[in-house]
Amino acid sequence: MTKFKILIAIVLLLSLAYTSAWFYGANIVGSELDQLATAGAQPRVSCANRSITGFPFRYDVTCTNAQLVDGDDQITVQNVKATIRIYSPTHVIAFADAPIYWRNDFTGSERELEFSSLQLSARLNWSFDLERVSVIAQDIKWSDSLITPIELANAKNIEAHLIATQNADNGLQAFFRITDANLIELNTQNANLAIELEATALDRNVMGWQYPRLLSNWQRQGGELIVHALDFSAKDMRFTANGALKLDAQGQLNGQVTTQSKGLVELFDPEAYGLLAPTIFGLANADGEYKSLWQANAGTVSIGVAPLFFVPALF
Repeated sequence: MTKFKILIAIVLLLSLAYTSAWFYGANIVGSELDQLATAGAQPRVSCANRSITGFPFRYDVTCTNAQLVDGDDQITVQNVKATIRIYSPTHVIAFADAPIYWRNDFTGSERELEFSSLQLSARLNWSFDLERVSVIAQDIKWSDSLITPIELANAKNIEAHLIATQNADNGLQAFFRITDANLIELNTQNANLAIELEATALDRNVMGWQYPRLLSNWQRQGGELIVHALDFSAKDMRFTANGALKLDAQGQLNGQVTTQSKGLVELFDPEAYGLLAPTIFGLANADGEYKSLWQANAGTVSIGVAPLFFVPALF
């Protein structure tokens, strides 16, 4: 009987210790969120109502009427719920309820984003190296909501993934996809977009992600942004691109990207550019496809020998 009482006492003590640890962790999570809501935070993130539940195995953070303020931009989300499991504290899963409102106080513009579902997943390892970030949204509608809501675009699905490069100590790969999109203002229907990028030699430790140091360190490591594929298609229209870009020691953009398009150049009325049209747009082949070489040299972006614009130094 004495051994049984000792066992019960140990179980109670362990339960009490675990419970105390859980509430201590909840207090830390709450304190970190309070820091984000202070007046000096940039950006400032706040909740009209907030709760932390999920005992004993999770932290479920629910934020009602979440608001993010960054300069003149203000984003409001009806409800956000994030979950962190006790046994996997570097993995967060979050969900948001529609709609999301965006407003810019400087321009006075207002936008509204509606969707049937929106979820985010982010995972780090124990050294705080990014392993994966994913965002997936379904049945999206983007509208101008300044006076009367005016639909600007919609899509069946949008997904974005940022993944640690496999079998490498550094570097990240990015995948982005939009399916069945309609751009109302551009009268573009049934559009699909797929992008595959890779940032070689990029430090994956998020604790060191501070601009501009992140880019300058990336440049010193010889990092490149490789455009493995960019594929856009819509009704009677197609555009593809691939190439590689990098920064020099002064933070200026350099590299080459090759593009190929069909049904897109005609939207710009190439005849209006006269003798410069072949230089800017290239020449169409027998199938009506245009191929162009975009080059960046010390920040100056050109097509062929025709300079188009200048990208300022990035660090």
